[in-house]
Amino acid sequence: MLGILVTLLLYFYLISWIAYWKKGSEEDYYQVKKAVPVTVLAFSVFATLLSPISFLTLVGNAYTGRSYLWFAQCGIFLAIPLAHRYFLPLYQKGNYETAYHLLEDKFQSAGIRSLASGLFILYQLGRIAVVTYLLSQALEPFIPIN
Repeated sequence: MLGILVTLLLYFYLISWIAYWKKGSEEDYYQVKKAVPVTVLAFSVFATLLSPISFLTLVGNAYTGRSYLWFAQCGIFLAIPLAHRYFLPLYQKGNYETAYHLLEDKFQSAGIRSLASGLFILYQLGRIAVVTYLLSQALEPFIPIN
């Protein structure tokens, strides 16, 4: 497991290094020269909304006869144009690299930036716990896990 993690980190480092040398500066790398195509934004939003919870829930609902709940997943078609029209120009106009940078400038406090990033980390840890639990519940009939 550690070998996989180290390989993945080295892979990301290699990609970052190549992108850095192609772009030439840190600002160009992080802010993509202020040009983000709609397709890249769409893939980003899609990857954000897609999760193992979605896969397990949609399949489970379809199996139990509640297949009409798939319609809630269509919110992505609303999220992409909204993000492209309102959120992306906000970051580009303000020269922000992250949402945390935007919060720091808006509230004039580095503490709010730290609070928001800390809460996001806690949220992700909770999400990992839920996904791991749901996966173990799904695999339990096939692999006895105690």
